[in-house]
Amino acid sequence: MLSPFRNGAQHLLFCLICLAIFQSLPVTATNTTGDDSQTTQNNTAENDNNQQRDIFIAYAALVIMAIAPIYIGAWRSISCVRAEFVQASEMKRKAETLSQADVLQFPIYASAMLVGMYALIKVIGPEYVNMLVTTYIVALGIAAVVRIFSVILGCVLPQSIIGFPYSFRLTRAKSEGTDVIFEFEFTKAHLIALPLSIMLAVFYVITKHWIANNVLGLSFAITGIEFMPLDKFQYGAMLLGGLFVYDIFWVFGTDVMVTVAKNLDAPVKILFPRDFLENGIFSTEHAMLGLGDIVLPGALLALLLRFDHSRREGSSLYFNVTFVAYFLGLLLTILVMHTFQAAQPALLYLVPVCLIAPLSVALIAGEMSKLFAYSDESTFTPKQEQQLQPKPKES
Repeated sequence: MLSPFRNGAQHLLFCLICLAIFQSLPVTATNTTGDDSQTTQNNTAENDNNQQRDIFIAYAALVIMAIAPIYIGAWRSISCVRAEFVQASEMKRKAETLSQADVLQFPIYASAMLVGMYALIKVIGPEYVNMLVTTYIVALGIAAVVRIFSVILGCVLPQSIIGFPYSFRLTRAKSEGTDVIFEFEFTKAHLIALPLSIMLAVFYVITKHWIANNVLGLSFAITGIEFMPLDKFQYGAMLLGGLFVYDIFWVFGTDVMVTVAKNLDAPVKILFPRDFLENGIFSTEHAMLGLGDIVLPGALLALLLRFDHSRREGSSLYFNVTFVAYFLGLLLTILVMHTFQAAQPALLYLVPVCLIAPLSVALIAGEMSKLFAYSDESTFTPKQEQQLQPKPKES
């Protein structure tokens, strides 16, 4: 099966830019009806208690929905990255990863796209921009949901129904054999998952229901973490560090990001009702968390898990410590937001803890140089291929 990395790093970078734009209101409340005229001055003590319980349930649900895709995507990334490097070796090509230039330019690309969307919203209105962004993200979401659904169906349905995989291959003849340009492999589980995913997407477009939004968003998050071609720890640190500055400037320095995030409505966030006990799944008031605050730190955690396995098979020290740090950083974000009753850019709190945690472990364990020297290429490239590569000249 052709790895989704193939010719996809730049495309994935564009997807992440879309996610980064929606980070201005990562943990806040939304009201889809626009009716905020009600006051709480005359609420009874019982209503106040119910409201507090609702808020607690909403925040707890957001935290669970944030850490679950990181954990799942990180563990699945090991086999995904290994498959990419093995296939790259077999096809005599370089494995596709995000380069240092990609991660350094990311905040610039994100800023340019953010300003462009802001200008379009002001000139032609948010409706057309919303339509374009939603169509793109929903299309990606369908592909992600198909993948997740097919995995679930593969575990539930017997092998007699799933059968053997089908394969399409596009090759080009050469003087010395053939060159595989494209190969696509699927099973009956994918065929069953495809119409289900399309129906889910149509349901979301028509209703914008929060459950459909979450299925699309969480599938996208797991897939993004699993396939993120982040090769080195320093690249991950650069990516998160650049977004840290990006968030501070565009959230606190201007109204650009807040305007874009408020006017665009696409499944690049997870939602949970703030009045779930009262209205259940038909709630119109939601707490939300941007997918960028899950996928981007999650990619770093997935890299740390792969580094753990390079240290010792089955080890997860760096991943576990940073996973707990991410969890605490998310709780801190919610606490600050709830205390000051103002939306908070989550990366402002998540980036420091997600970088300090692995660096602290490396410092204590005396593995700082080992952490910075790690790369997926040196770990997952087949050994025979590594032996054929020229050794650097000694100075």
